[in-house]
Amino acid sequence: MDFKKYLFLIFTIVLFSCSQKTLTINSSVKRIVYPGVVGLSPSVEYKISFESSSDFKIDALKLNTNEIKEFSLYDESTRKSISSANLLKSGKYTISFKLENSRDIKKPEEVLVIILSNNKTIKKKGKIKTIEPLRLR
Repeated sequence: MDFKKYLFLIFTIVLFSCSQKTLTINSSVKRIVYPGVVGLSPSVEYKISFESSSDFKIDALKLNTNEIKEFSLYDESTRKSISSANLLKSGKYTISFKLENSRDIKKPEEVLVIILSNNKTIKKKGKIKTIEPLRLR
């Protein structure tokens, strides 16, 4: 091999080692939830499962262009609810929230998760898949 090929090989190895993924969205789904009480209207439940390879704090969560202010955060290893205001350790987490408008269930949507990690803002988008409805009646 000549010098150019060695240089290219070294450059590619360095480039791939520096490009570390901090935030990965594993799945994002939505479904209609029909309540078990007659007279209540159905809602749409969203669940976003993601993974972070470094310590982080959730900065924002957006559905299309609308910011979601109220959501629940769960640690997937312990299956317990945790506060999103604290600095979180690396690992797998699930965000869930509900919206009342169930008419647009077929409309394609995207979720944007924004975190702060190592004094950097990291954004990751994911398309939301519609799954079978949940009937509590």
